[in-house]
Amino acid sequence: MLVKDVMTSEVLTVEEGVAVAEAVQLLRRHKVKGVPVVDAIGRVCGMFTVKHLFQVVADGGKLARPVRELMQREVTVIRDDTSLEETCGFPQKRLPVVDAGGNLVGMLTKSDIIRGFKTTFVHARQELKAVLEATPHGIVAVNPQGYITFVNPAAEKILRLKAERVIGGDVSDFIPNCAVIGVLATGRAIRNFKNTINGTTYLGHAAPVMDGSDIIGAVASFQPFSEIESLADELGVVKQLYKELDAVISCSYDGILVTEADGAIRKVNAATVKLLGLAPSQSAGAGEEGRAHQLGERVAAKVCQDRKPCSISCRINGRQVALTGTPVFDENGAVVRIVTNVRDLSELSALRQELEEVNRLKEMYFSELARLKAEVATTSGTYRSAEMQRVYDLALRVAVVDTPVLIHGESGVGKEVLANYIHDGSARRDGAFIKINCAAIPETLLESELFGYAEGAFSGARRGGKPGVFEIAHGGTLFMDEIGELPGSIQAKLLRVLQDQEFFKVGGSRPVKFDARLLFATNRDLEAEVKAGRFREDLFYRINVVPLFVPPLRERPEDIVALTAEFLAKMNCKYKTDKKLSAEIIEAFTNYPWPGNVRELINVLERVVITSRQEFITLEDLPGNFRQQAHPSAVARGPVLPLKNVLDMVERDVIEQSLRTAKSLRQAAKALGIDPSTLLRKAEKHKIRTGVELPQQPPYIFNGKN
Repeated sequence: MLVKDVMTSEVLTVEEGVAVAEAVQLLRRHKVKGVPVVDAIGRVCGMFTVKHLFQVVADGGKLARPVRELMQREVTVIRDDTSLEETCGFPQKRLPVVDAGGNLVGMLTKSDIIRGFKTTFVHARQELKAVLEATPHGIVAVNPQGYITFVNPAAEKILRLKAERVIGGDVSDFIPNCAVIGVLATGRAIRNFKNTINGTTYLGHAAPVMDGSDIIGAVASFQPFSEIESLADELGVVKQLYKELDAVISCSYDGILVTEADGAIRKVNAATVKLLGLAPSQSAGAGEEGRAHQLGERVAAKVCQDRKPCSISCRINGRQVALTGTPVFDENGAVVRIVTNVRDLSELSALRQELEEVNRLKEMYFSELARLKAEVATTSGTYRSAEMQRVYDLALRVAVVDTPVLIHGESGVGKEVLANYIHDGSARRDGAFIKINCAAIPETLLESELFGYAEGAFSGARRGGKPGVFEIAHGGTLFMDEIGELPGSIQAKLLRVLQDQEFFKVGGSRPVKFDARLLFATNRDLEAEVKAGRFREDLFYRINVVPLFVPPLRERPEDIVALTAEFLAKMNCKYKTDKKLSAEIIEAFTNYPWPGNVRELINVLERVVITSRQEFITLEDLPGNFRQQAHPSAVARGPVLPLKNVLDMVERDVIEQSLRTAKSLRQAAKALGIDPSTLLRKAEKHKIRTGVELPQQPPYIFNGKN
């Protein structure tokens, strides 16, 4: 407590030039025995008391004399910020109180001091009472004779008695073998003793209450032993957690540096020691000159300034090192610790380069795999024509980039198969391949199918909304077939989507970003549609970046045999049959114009496989209109032989035709573009006699496996 807390603020003063009579009237009127005397600027220059009046009377002096002639000039003043305890050493009963500037602000009397100490004592007593009542430990105080003078509420619960029943009684009657008896005898504290009270074991501490060298009592505290055991268990858990945390920090591959808020090091792990090249003393945080301290202080200063995770970069021992400090706050929001992660960027850079090399090799691998798949697809039986080889070569080249592709071709030529091939050869091969036929969806539903709709967009809308194909295809490929059938209103929205790479759901207010490869297909002449005003010109140029034209099946008869073999094998597997096609069927298929293209070929094959009764399918098994359009050439009937290679059949027919029409063997070889020796070798292979009439050959059988 300070002087200003207990002083009298209303101060009576007299000026040094005032007559003694007037000063005496002031003392009588306010019933005080002295007042401070102030000069013209209000500073204390003396004291005038009743004693000075007695001196005037004794000397026979006149009361008209000024106060300055009688006042006590040597005056002790006291600052208002002085503690109350320091005033006890002043002999004066009245002390003028001044502030830091020397201005009089009050008077301090002995009564004020006594009142202040009384207030302090009352407050201290109340605080002590609150502490004793709030503590969970039982507190018992005794006098020098061992009689109880105080018990707190916790002690009442331990003794199971109220305080009025206990106070004044012998402590031994309530607490058998209580250690306070020994404390009173020896004057020394006794710690960690056990006492059993009402069947419960307590851990106690006892200490004497001293007045100088005299023992005036003793105090004992009691705590249930079960709480101590529980705390011990918790401490064991904490120690185990600390060991685990220490093991994690020590085993971390990255460097970890734990510092105080001022940068003082608390802990570093082995990775930090190795990375920074520290000495053992520095790694323990001993030397202020160590690198770890310098780094810790740099990170701590930045983290404490920003109060958030911060990073710095520097070179140490020829290595580029990144330090990221993360603050740890206490319950008041103050930074108490900083955990710094020390990472060697040179190793990360090397790993990044290795990863980039691995990714490059991975892309090369997948590109080569896609190329090999294309080669297998175009050489192993599916496609043999040069036209399709060129189409698939171009498709393979554009597969590795995300540019839009427009696939032209008649209905049924395999535009979807080509789109799937592009997806499989792209970097999005692991993503979804989503297909949508723009002609198969009503115009009123097409927008919601493409872009989805938000919740509540229209009555009957699904709760939570519905994603469209653009959203579903995110990260993969979206194939939009029959793009030429797209209504004009949707064309405008699709153009905006392609330009902004985002779209709005039906009824939605937020744009949705998408990242998908777009492939388009049509069987219409879009350039003619643009000229006719049925297709937007700007949209056409947006989607027609790389056009791919798939020729109709009638323009690539070389592929008919290969496709027939592939589909026949699949249908035999599907229907668990072993049907075979005769050579006349192959010839009929080659001569047929296939207006429905590959799709019609599949349908015809599936029909004859299902409807034919014999194992060998002949012309009679084909539909009548098909036979009329095919105009198959006459093929001699004879014994059925297995056909090992369809190309052999074609090669034999060509050689025979050349030999019939040419005047000589050399002329026939020249027409075929081969040497005469090669022609003779092939004729011998096929058992063709040159210069004589050729015998009739038996029909060939095709089972789709060759």
